[in-house]
Amino acid sequence: MCGIAGVVGPGATEEELLRMLELLHHRGEPAYRDERRVAAGFALGTNRLAIVDEGNGRQPFVSTDGRYVCVVNGEIYNHHELRGALPADLVRGDCDAEVVLAGYQEWGLGVLDRLRGMFGFAVYDRHAERLLLARDPMGIKPLYFSRAGDEVYFASELKGLVWHPGVTRVDELRPGHYWTGDEQIRYWELPELASDGEIRPDALFGSLADAVECHLPASAERVACLLSGGVDSSTVLALAALAHRGEVEAWTFSSGADDSGDLASARVVTDFLGVPLRVVQPERQELQKVYLNSGVWLAETWEPALVRNAVSYHVLCDAVRGAGFRYCLSGEGADELFGGYDYFARYAEGERDAAVHSSLAEIYRTYLQMADRAAMFATLEVRVPYMDRNVVRDAAALPPHGRFADGIGKHALRHLRPSLLPASVRLRPKTGMNAGAGFGSNDPGAGVYHDAMREYYEYQPEKWASDRELAQAHRVALDVDIDDPEEVYNVARYVEYGFQLLEPERRRPQLNVTALRGGR
Repeated sequence: MCGIAGVVGPGATEEELLRMLELLHHRGEPAYRDERRVAAGFALGTNRLAIVDEGNGRQPFVSTDGRYVCVVNGEIYNHHELRGALPADLVRGDCDAEVVLAGYQEWGLGVLDRLRGMFGFAVYDRHAERLLLARDPMGIKPLYFSRAGDEVYFASELKGLVWHPGVTRVDELRPGHYWTGDEQIRYWELPELASDGEIRPDALFGSLADAVECHLPASAERVACLLSGGVDSSTVLALAALAHRGEVEAWTFSSGADDSGDLASARVVTDFLGVPLRVVQPERQELQKVYLNSGVWLAETWEPALVRNAVSYHVLCDAVRGAGFRYCLSGEGADELFGGYDYFARYAEGERDAAVHSSLAEIYRTYLQMADRAAMFATLEVRVPYMDRNVVRDAAALPPHGRFADGIGKHALRHLRPSLLPASVRLRPKTGMNAGAGFGSNDPGAGVYHDAMREYYEYQPEKWASDRELAQAHRVALDVDIDDPEEVYNVARYVEYGFQLLEPERRRPQLNVTALRGGR
C-alpha cells in the first residue's frame, strides 16, 4: 500500500517528484517515504506503507534489464498464485506488488485480468518511452493524471497534482480502465443486475467468505475490523472471526452513549461472536475541529455527506492505526451491491435496480473515495471484501427480490446465513454513520458538523461574504447551494485547494440523505 507519483517527459525532475510525494506523505510510513527512481525522461516514486514482505517491497520495481520501471499502490491478494505461474527470474521476493511488473512482462495487458485485489499502478517503458496507468475494476484505489506541456504527471491523490502551475485539468483514471497516452480503455465491465432468477445463497456466501479470507493475512497476526453494528460490517467481522487463526478485534465509533444505535448493536455482535470491542469516543469539538481544519483537504470532495463521513471515519482509523495496525477490514460497498440505501425504496419497482446499478457505478467517487482518503490520511490501509470482483459478480446475479423484499433492502445479505449473526443485527434498519454513533443526522442543515459551520460564520461574517462569493462563482459548475453554510464552506476550500481542476464533466452524486435531488 503506497502513495504513488511520477512525471514522464523530457522535463521530468526529481524536485517535482519530491514535491508530489511530500503532499502524499500520509500514504506512507516515515521509514519508507520518497522511495524513487529518477533518470532522463522520467521520475517515479512512492511513499510506502509496508505490509507484505517489508524488506523486499522497496519501490519503484525495475525489470532486470532496466527497461521497465513500476510503482504500485494497493494489495494483490492472489500474489502467491500468480508468482507460481511466473518465471522464477521475474520475481525475487514475496512482496505482493512485485507480481504486477513481473506479470506485465510475462502477459502484457493480460495481467489486468489476472490481478485480484485493489490497485492503481504505473509502468514506464524506457525503450518505447511509453507510460501505462491502470486501476482496479471497482476503483478501490485512486489514480489521477494530467498533461502539462510535454510532461505527463500522475499521483494517487489530487493534492499531488493541483499545486503544479502547468496543470490546468486533472483526469481521474476510471475503474476497470487503463491509459497509455490517448484515451482511457476499459478492460473490465461492471455487470448488469439480473432481472429475474433465483437467489443462490450458497454461491453468494462462498464468494463473500472467500473474499474475506483472502483479505486476511496468512499469519496469525491480529486483525482489526471496522464495525458499525449493521449487517454489512457485522457480516465481514463474523466471517473474519471464522477464517482467521489470530485475534480479530472490532473497532466502533460512538459518542459513548450505551443506548446509541451503533454501539448497542456492536456490543450484541461482539458478545455473540466472542470478539473484543474497542470503542473510539471523540468529543464533539474534536470532530468539528478536524472538519474545519482538514475535512475537504483529506476527503478531496466538497460534498457535505462525504466530508462528514470522511472526518468521522478518519478519527476512527487514526485510533486503529495508533493501536499498531497497518490495515483493517471494512463493510463499504454492501449498500451499493444489495440495494441498502433508504432512497432506493422511493423509486418505482421497475426503476429501482437502475438506481442501485448507478450507485454501484459511482461508488469509486463516493464511499470508496471517502474510505480511502480517510484511512490513508491516518496511514492505514482499508480493505473492502464486498468490492471483490467475484462478490460483485454473484451479487449482480441476484434477482430484484434478492436486493429488495418486504420493503427492506439487502434481503439476500440479511438472510445469507441466519446462524451467522443475531436476528436483531441482521434485520436492523440502515443507519448513517454519524446518526448511529450519536452525533446527529447526516441530512443537510443538521448534525454536529453543520453546527460547526453555522457557528464559524456567525463569528466571522466577513468570511461568509467572501466564501459565498467564491461559491457563487462555481455555483453552476458544482451545483452548489450558496445559502447552505456547509456547502459554501466546503466549496470555498475545494476551490482554494485547486481541486476544481478535476475533469469538468462530473455531476453531484446521489447520496443517502433525506433531502434527495430530483425529488426522490
